[in-house]
This record gives sequence, C-alpha cells and structure tokens, in this order.
Amino acid sequence: IDLLARVIRNFDVVAVQGIQSRDQTFVPHFLSLINNDGSQYEYELGPRVGRNTNKQQFAFFFDKQTVEIDRQATYTVADPHDRILYEPLVALFRARTLNSESAFTFKLVNVHLDPVNASEELSTLHDVYSVVLSDVDQEDDVLLLGNFSADTNRLSDWGHSLGIQPTLQHNTAGSVAVPYTDNLCLHKRATREYNGKTGSVDIVRVFNLTSGEAAIISDHFPVWAEFSPVEGGRPSR
Repeated sequence: IDLLARVIRNFDVVAVQGIQSRDQTFVPHFLSLINNDGSQYEYELGPRVGRNTNKQQFAFFFDKQTVEIDRQATYTVADPHDRILYEPLVALFRARTLNSESAFTFKLVNVHLDPVNASEELSTLHDVYSVVLSDVDQEDDVLLLGNFSADTNRLSDWGHSLGIQPTLQHNTAGSVAVPYTDNLCLHKRATREYNGKTGSVDIVRVFNLTSGEAAIISDHFPVWAEFSPVEGGRPSR
C-alpha cells in the first residue's frame, strides 16, 4: 500500500474500487500514508455494497489543495431492482482556481462491474448515466471511471448511442500482461475540458518490480486522464 500511496500523490483525484477490509481504520491509515510526505489529501468513502459476503466499498481520494468536493452531492446510486452487483458511488468536484466562478466542475461515477454479468451491467450504466445527468445540480460533465470488466471495443460500442467514449482507446499496459478492463469514459462534446492526454501507470517499470511483486500489489494498472481546471477548457477573459 506504500507504493499505491506514492501513485496517488501524482494525481488530483483518484477513484478506488474493491476496498474489502472490514477494519474501519484501514482507509484513514492509508490516507496517513499518502500524506506522510506533507501532502494534503482527503477522502470520501461510500457504504459497503454487493451481495451476501461479496461486498466492497468505493472511495475517492483527492488533493484538497487543487480540488474540492461537495459532500452534500455525494451518493450511492439506488438500485431497487438489483440490476448491478456494486452500486456506483457518485461525487461532485470542483477545481480550485484563482477564479472559482470559472473553475471546472465535474461529477465522477465510480464503477466496478461484475465480470460474470458485464454485458447486462453495461446496459444498466445507460440508466445510471441518465440519472446522474438529471441530478438537481444539472452538471453536464459526468465521467464514468473504474473497472468496467470490458475492453475498449465493447466500451466504445456501449457508449456510442450516448455519445460517450472511453479515453483509453488501446491497451496501454506495459511490461506485464494485466486484465485491461479499466477506463475513463466521458462525453467529449460536453466535457471539452478533457485535453486528450490519457494513459496508465506501469507500476512494474515505475517501481522496478518483478511481475510477481506487481501481482501482489494489484492485477490492474492505474489509468488516468488529464483535464483543464477551467470550465470549458479555456481561460476566462
């Protein structure tokens, strides 16, 4: 987890899936590791979701020096008909800039789809996206990110009717074979703040690990995308 803490420090907002520890001190302890170099990150932790013993939590870690969260607008998507195994966690953020009125605001939908029912759950994400878009705050920059249990081709096909595209169009995993199912999906015409830069963190190369050491840490590489902190992607005049 020390290496994961070092990865997080490179980014303003990080969505985490699959927190399975029942120890309520685990996430605060992880946050202390992130901040032990003087960083000022905070977190938002969702409730345990899933069925029976197969439960997990979602979280957002964010640098409070560059991003702020609206905790009143954070919620877990309701799923009364049990169509999705892990109900996504939604949070509203705003970039901290000199002019808060022109700051980029955006909603993140933290996703982890069940690989056994990936096709069915992908179709459910159409409804999730529509629900988040219709929130009272009317935020149009809605990004879905996490583990979609689907490759980029399936994600592209899924999002076509909504005008949504995955930012990672190809497998950017590096020196070891990993399940490449993680992505960030957005509506490019709505989210003009996206500057086209995206990729994944090859933890094997960055930290000089063996494939066995990397497998102990995670069987996924963190993925990222870059955005302008200014609403609309252009500085205000």
